[in-house]
Amino acid sequence: MSETLALATAGMPGYRRYQGLHVLKIGGSDYEMGYQHGQMLKAAIPQGAVPYFAVYLEKILRQAVGERAAKTLKKGLDRWVGRQLVAAFPAHVKAHVKGLAEGAGLPEALIWQAFVLPDSFLWLSCQSQKMRKLELAPQLAVQTMGCSSAVAQGGATKQGQLLHARNLDYMGAQVWDREAAVIFSQPEDGLNYLSITSAGIPLGGVTAMNEAGLTLAVHQHVACLNLQLGGQPVGIVGDEVMRKAQTLEQARQILDAHRPTACWTYIITSAAEKALLCYEVTGTERHWFITDQETFAYSNMYLSKKLADRETHLYPSQWRSNLGRYQHIDSYLKARHGQLEAQDMAYLLGDRVDARCRMRTPLAMLLTVSSAVFEPAAGRAWVGAGTVPTSTRPYYAFDLKQGTVCENLPPLLGRNVPEQEERAFAHYTRAYRAYFDENDKIQAFSAMEDACQEAPRESVYAYIAGLVALSAQRPEAALPYFHRALELGHPDPERVAAFYLWRGRAFDVAGLRSEAKRNYAAVLEQPAVDTVVRQAAEKNLNRPWKAKSLAIEFNYADVLIP
Repeated sequence: MSETLALATAGMPGYRRYQGLHVLKIGGSDYEMGYQHGQMLKAAIPQGAVPYFAVYLEKILRQAVGERAAKTLKKGLDRWVGRQLVAAFPAHVKAHVKGLAEGAGLPEALIWQAFVLPDSFLWLSCQSQKMRKLELAPQLAVQTMGCSSAVAQGGATKQGQLLHARNLDYMGAQVWDREAAVIFSQPEDGLNYLSITSAGIPLGGVTAMNEAGLTLAVHQHVACLNLQLGGQPVGIVGDEVMRKAQTLEQARQILDAHRPTACWTYIITSAAEKALLCYEVTGTERHWFITDQETFAYSNMYLSKKLADRETHLYPSQWRSNLGRYQHIDSYLKARHGQLEAQDMAYLLGDRVDARCRMRTPLAMLLTVSSAVFEPAAGRAWVGAGTVPTSTRPYYAFDLKQGTVCENLPPLLGRNVPEQEERAFAHYTRAYRAYFDENDKIQAFSAMEDACQEAPRESVYAYIAGLVALSAQRPEAALPYFHRALELGHPDPERVAAFYLWRGRAFDVAGLRSEAKRNYAAVLEQPAVDTVVRQAAEKNLNRPWKAKSLAIEFNYADVLIP
């Protein structure tokens, strides 16, 4: 056993828990760093994202095809897709994962299943889109530069420093955030870096900052068709950038040499250069640029028209949210040009944006599992600590140069959420966990009733309550909530059209065919209707809808395939 590895097992001096965050210092070879991580978080990893991610695809498939078929399909995915992804990992990553598994006392296969989830999920999404022959996503009137990034520097900030704010919106609500971790890494063959992650999720390839003053935020593109097996999964090249790159040009060269599998964007900033690199990739193409503009916004839509032309209109409610978040970030930064400080960036990440609807275009989302504000020139990162959405919680400061918590600095404050709104969203989160994670529709409906009681003016809460009841084949319980959703209305006519569609379906299940047809006809009368909703209404005008379990997506509050 090396000196570094022995240090990790002697009372674990590189570990502390601070404000609910796991804080680790690891160093040495990749095997050693993985082993230290596993040892220090041996109790936390089995409760966190690793086992959750290992079964996540099965839960998605369960909603579509049922329990037994989902298990069979998941095994097939592991054999066909998972093995190809694992085979693409370089030797040093395999050593890191081996050390992590041995340190934590867990099967290595479990770690791999979690590691390849992001690309496996995008592969599954891509196949679904191709089978459904979806229309392409609308081309946007603005150039858009599920995660949110905001960058301000130079004349935009009060002190001229570069600030990079980032929300990670990803699966694992009340799992990833419960075991959130800040890891100071000192690889034997690279730069020191700080990664913001969760127990058992290795490397620094998603949200990180290195000692050269580069920051990294990765964004996922779910609705892209250009996925190709044979490349490397996400998480590898970002970590390589953090270990090796001291300039944006070096980062670009590393990304140029990387062959991806799926569709991602890497936002990398440089404090020394006061500039950023936006590097967009699919499994087959890429586009990048370096800019020194003083403010920059990004959500989950490609800037490159060539890449955007391969994005489908997979999920219109998500697309509207992506666009709304981008527009809000852009306008927020420009409105405060010259005055922006780290606190302003933290507040932005926690913004609900639209007072008319909690779920319309918020930055603080159900799946906001990690939030950070970087000030790379100072080697400082503020990290949101608490339950989802982490962007509304206090942000505590960490110093990469010293490898310590900055206990002398007061925390940044996320948005001050009114108590009633906070309680309502907690009930909504509980409903999501019951419906998706536990497959318990009764508990999910009870939680949605509580959410609606706390937030009686939120039409989308009423809508989701109706969907959950209808999924449980309780049209008599669903109809009052659909009535309420329509009485309250919504800023987006596409949402109102969906309210009518699902009320019509509840009437169909209740045996009230004439009422159902009136609602389907009302869908077609709305000033704007999503194509999939219009097609569903036209179909149900001719044929009654039959009750079934629904694949309700809670982050954007809709049904992906109506």
